[in-house]
Amino acid sequence: MKRILFLCAAIFLLCQTAALAHTMTRDEMYVGGVGRGCSLGYVASVYGEPADKKEFRGDGIRSVTYIYSPTFSITAVGGVQDVQPESDLRVNGFSCKDAYLKTPSGLAVRMPYSAVVAKFGEATMTKVDQDGRKMYIYDVYHGIQEMVFYVDANEVITEIRAGTEI
Repeated sequence: MKRILFLCAAIFLLCQTAALAHTMTRDEMYVGGVGRGCSLGYVASVYGEPADKKEFRGDGIRSVTYIYSPTFSITAVGGVQDVQPESDLRVNGFSCKDAYLKTPSGLAVRMPYSAVVAKFGEATMTKVDQDGRKMYIYDVYHGIQEMVFYVDANEVITEIRAGTEI
């Protein structure tokens, strides 16, 4: 009886480990060495001053986006009432269409989407955006943070986006 119970417990644990093996984590929400949790000051120390910048204040949120090129931008957020310097705001997302910047696991634009599936399993959700682009969405943190892989008709990654909203 004890052997059967032990065997059942071992099988249960193996199944749980296999299920968790293909889970995308918050640690993957980086590209080119910057990402979730880094300060905008750190981003500027890595990439220099941005070519352009957008700022939004409303609904209790302050959002600053550093635009380095048409293919790469980093967004940070804080509270509207925050008096902290812009350089202290924390990154919560990025948009990357640059094939030379990679995620910590080595994923990049121009790779086949099958590389993502091999590393992290199937997406949590698949959608088509308002521009007709196919999106594979991975729930990274309980619906609060997501990684999105946009693909072309050949299932090749055209953009990688991380953030709290699509």
